[in-house]
Amino acid sequence: MRFWISPFELTNHDLGLLEEAGLQPWEWEKGCPPNRDCLVLYDSPDQVLANSSSRPGRAITTPEQLLEGYFRVLDWSNQTRQPKLAIWRLQQLGPGGLGRWLIDAATGEESEAPHQPQAPAIRPLVAAATLALIEACPQLLDSYLDIELKAELFGGDADLHYRKRLRQASLQGELLLQEFHAHALRDQLELREAELNDAREEAQLTLLQLHQVQEELEHYFLRSRSSDELAHNQQLQLRRAQQLMARLHLPGANPPTRLNITPVEVLTEAQSHATATSLQAEALLSTYAHSLSRARALLQRSLNR
Repeated sequence: MRFWISPFELTNHDLGLLEEAGLQPWEWEKGCPPNRDCLVLYDSPDQVLANSSSRPGRAITTPEQLLEGYFRVLDWSNQTRQPKLAIWRLQQLGPGGLGRWLIDAATGEESEAPHQPQAPAIRPLVAAATLALIEACPQLLDSYLDIELKAELFGGDADLHYRKRLRQASLQGELLLQEFHAHALRDQLELREAELNDAREEAQLTLLQLHQVQEELEHYFLRSRSSDELAHNQQLQLRRAQQLMARLHLPGANPPTRLNITPVEVLTEAQSHATATSLQAEALLSTYAHSLSRARALLQRSLNR
């Protein structure tokens, strides 16, 4: 066997395996090579979708495109009796296993793979997309299983439980998606809780600042009121002092005179009255002078704060 052919896109790794095994690509337009001289390659629907997604220009995105490829594999193998091999089995065989199988096929001997190929795991998102394609076109699954029953299995089993594998992989994807959503919700809750704590701390700090401002306002208000009261009292004392001074300088009043008092001097009633009035005035003036001085000092101290 010298050639290989496939209606599906192969990866660079698969092309390297075939080249190392000594196989060359055969084009569909050349017709059928004689005497079972061409290996027909196919793959499971999920693997075809996964491989074609990396090549946007030749991607298979509709069930009709995938079904057409399977029909070509079936028609080609039925007409020419060429052997069919799944690409995922080719990958597990490797170039050495494939080379030994080709030699045994050329000599007509039965060959066994060093290990039975196992169906590869299906990625959850690809499984969900493949299930959607199969539900839209049930003939896809029938065609794939038909090819599997006629393909080289190397001692393994045909992939007859393919739909079950798809469902299991899709269910795993749903669980992963639910876990992702739950994790995202936990992250959002933690973020909201952190934001709430920050807002609470900011509110407490703002409230503390408001209390401080209120205390400062009350302090300055009291200081202002004290200054106003001091100024008002000073004005009252000044007016009272002026009234007293006016009373002391009424017309006809004699200015106070300093008398030399001796133990034997006897004052008349008029002199005694004048002396008492003078002493009372001096005492009042002294008292108000002291009060004015004290008020002035308090006011000056309040203004200097």
